[in-house]
Amino acid sequence: FRSFNYANQALLSAAATQLVDVGSDYKLKVLTPGNGNKISWTRNGTAVPNATDSVYTIKSIGRANMGTYVAEVTNTSVPNLTLRTGNQNIFATATISGKMTLDGTAPVSKGNVYLLKVTKVGGYDTTALKAVNADGTYVFLKTVLDDYVLQGKPDPAQTPDRLLAYYKNKLFWEEADTIKLKDRKSTRLNSSHLVISYAVFCLK
Repeated sequence: FRSFNYANQALLSAAATQLVDVGSDYKLKVLTPGNGNKISWTRNGTAVPNATDSVYTIKSIGRANMGTYVAEVTNTSVPNLTLRTGNQNIFATATISGKMTLDGTAPVSKGNVYLLKVTKVGGYDTTALKAVNADGTYVFLKTVLDDYVLQGKPDPAQTPDRLLAYYKNKLFWEEADTIKLKDRKSTRLNSSHLVISYAVFCLK
């Protein structure tokens, strides 16, 4: 019986992150010299069915097949040795756009819209911030398909008597509707769903 001890092996490729338009194909590659290599691909730690070639194509990428891909290479000539690529983080992206208005009519010509990603622990992470255009419109390009909450906040210097709003027209984030970004290239939100209302002050 012969045993082998291997020094730590370098990754076959560096870790990388790629943002791919939803619905597009994307090719993953692993380059390994020699004969008799056995290749297997995993996504998020789970084996990808029938993915045993040096090139694997993610077909029509979306929420169901995006994620972290790794190729593992073994060879019976070199027992108990597995070579791996670095994590290939491949994410499908789409566009979110809409308009922020004052009471559903006049556009908010100065202010910011925040894209907040829903986290697994029940909170939110700020993913992106966009200043609205003069007509109140905003666009988030290359947004990874996920679950989000949108917050609109006008410039207080322009509208000191207005509050922020969450999609769809909620004052508190706990009540906000979740935007579930699915497998389509563009999601346009109704302008009546991000409306900045007047502040209400109560005297005691």
